[in-house]
Amino acid sequence: MSDASLKTTIGNVTIIANCHCLPLADAFALGARAEKSDFIDVVFAANPDMAAKIAALPAPGGPDHVFSFPLSEQFGSLATANLRPALDGRLATFTNIHFYGLHPDITYLGAMKKRVTGYFGDYHSKIVLFAYATGRSATDAVALFKGKVFGQLGFYEAFAASAGELRQREAACDIKFAEVFLQMVRNEPCLYTVNHPSGSVFLELAAMLAAHRGLKFARHNAAFFQNHLSNTYVWPVYREIAEEHGLPYRSVQHFVRPAVGRGRRGFDLAEFVGGSYAHYDRTDKAEFVEMVRKMPFFERFAGAM
Repeated sequence: MSDASLKTTIGNVTIIANCHCLPLADAFALGARAEKSDFIDVVFAANPDMAAKIAALPAPGGPDHVFSFPLSEQFGSLATANLRPALDGRLATFTNIHFYGLHPDITYLGAMKKRVTGYFGDYHSKIVLFAYATGRSATDAVALFKGKVFGQLGFYEAFAASAGELRQREAACDIKFAEVFLQMVRNEPCLYTVNHPSGSVFLELAAMLAAHRGLKFARHNAAFFQNHLSNTYVWPVYREIAEEHGLPYRSVQHFVRPAVGRGRRGFDLAEFVGGSYAHYDRTDKAEFVEMVRKMPFFERFAGAM
């Protein structure tokens, strides 16, 4: 498609996703000439402002282009099977980036909307949880963060496994982004956590969404894009994992929390482990340990160490 054939005036755009929706809408607003780039966060679909946006999708005067994660029936009117006929050709689905290949140690604790929070919000370290639940000291937990242990726990195989899952999840998508993302992640830092992509990822994905609809898109350098997810949690790619996969970049080995005022954000491994232990000590310990022991990774870790 030649540049001259691309549309420059594209009306209104709405992005339907989880925490990706706002930065992706912002990326679209930066690079495309939409009258408005709006978003619907499926996690907060019941909120009045989101509910109003959802009701307006199929109504006269609704958005000209709607891009959404593929959503199951549990999302009601936002489910792709329900939304596609209602939008009469205005809907296109795209890849949901959730990739644990660089951060195989990250886990959630508890079901969606019932997360048990830790020192870093919803994000926990499997190694720290395992060490705490098995009665190891914080010092002992720190000592587990080394290449040999990562190998025993299967961390190095996570990249290929997660890549396979990403490809499988996007099989039915109209816009497939997995291969582009996987190439990017091998060459530049692309993730703050397992599900928070960097600005360069959102800009590339927004360009693909625009191209799918024949829309003109100006490719700005990521340095000129403000991605609000960079101000939330940032988990380091452990040095041994970067070396194992031959990545040309390295992370500062700090765990980073959201900014509060001008307070400190970065913590080294020992501080992160100590803070996690202190947080877990404030729970009902017996109940907490029982929950950790029921996690899918626990039995595997116990057999490996």
